[in-house]
Amino acid sequence: MPGPVDAELVKKVYGDYGEVKRLFDEARDHGIILLDEGLYTFDLANGTLLTIYASPFTPSEGDWGFQYSPKEGHSFDIKDGVDIVMTHGPPHGVMDRPYSSSRVGCPDLFKSVFRTKPKLHCFGHIHEEWGARLVTWRENNNSEASHLTVIENDPDKSPVITNLSRLGGSKHDEPEVREAKLEKLKTSQREGCYSTRCFAKPGAQTLFINASIKGDEDHDQCFHLPWLVDIDLPKPT
Repeated sequence: MPGPVDAELVKKVYGDYGEVKRLFDEARDHGIILLDEGLYTFDLANGTLLTIYASPFTPSEGDWGFQYSPKEGHSFDIKDGVDIVMTHGPPHGVMDRPYSSSRVGCPDLFKSVFRTKPKLHCFGHIHEEWGARLVTWRENNNSEASHLTVIENDPDKSPVITNLSRLGGSKHDEPEVREAKLEKLKTSQREGCYSTRCFAKPGAQTLFINASIKGDEDHDQCFHLPWLVDIDLPKPT
C-alpha cells in the first residue's frame, strides 16, 4: 500500500489547482486569450467581426485531459455562420491518419463541421498529418455524413495545398514545379511560417489545416512550420 500523499509536495512539483488557469487570466493583459470550449466573437480593428468556435476535446479511452469515450460521443455545438473552427484534434477522415494506423479523427466533429461549413477548420494532434487541404462539399444532407459521402474527393475539386510528403517537392514533380516548391519552403523557413490564403467559397468549401507544431524526431523533424492564413471576412456594415 502506498503511503499518504504529501499535499505540499504535490503542489511544489505539479502546481496547485487552478494555477495554470490563473496564468492565462494574467496573460489576457498581454493579448493572450485562452479559448475554452464555446463560441467567441472578436471585434477587429477594421470594424468587422471574427467568430471562432473552439474545443479541446478528442475521442479516446486513455487518461489524458479533455477526452471522451468514442462510444458516448461528444456534442460540438458549432453555430451556423462561424468563420473558424479551432479544435485540438481532427475530424474523422481529414488529415487524421497516424503512421501505420487507421483514422483516429472524430465523426461527431466531422458532422458538425459539415453541417456548418466554416471557412477554416484548424487543428493538430496528429503530427504526421501536418498540411492543408481545400475541401469542396457535395450537396448532401445525409445525417450520417462522412468524408466518403459528402466530400468531393476529386483532387481537382478538393486539392491538397501541401503536406509533409509534398513540402519541398518530390521526384515525381516536373522540374519547374519542384523548383517552385523548394523556393516556397525556403521562403517559409526564412519567414518562420508557411503562409496561404483561404479561398474557400462560403457555404461550399472549407479550408482544413493540420497545424501540429511538434514534429517526428524519428524522421528528423523536431518541429513543423506554423501557419499564417489570410482569410476574407465580410465588410463591416
